[in-house]
Amino acid sequence: MIDWMISEPFAWMGEDQMQFSKEQVVSMIESRSGSDQAQQAAQQLPDQVDHEDHADLLNKFGINPQEMVSQLGGGGGTQPNS
Repeated sequence: MIDWMISEPFAWMGEDQMQFSKEQVVSMIESRSGSDQAQQAAQQLPDQVDHEDHADLLNKFGINPQEMVSQLGGGGGTQPNS
């Protein structure tokens, strides 16, 4: 069953790679930096945001990629059971 894929705000892409939904990241930016920054982020971020691949863009909007993993990924979490 793949129910966890629908309910989780992030998806595991490999051993150390996680991707987060744009909506989750934009919400985090809005709570920290306001709606103007969130609107800009919504236009520039891809639908799935990788904390490593998009680190420069996240930093531009005041988001520390590792902190994002801790907050949105449950402290780094563990890979969901298959």
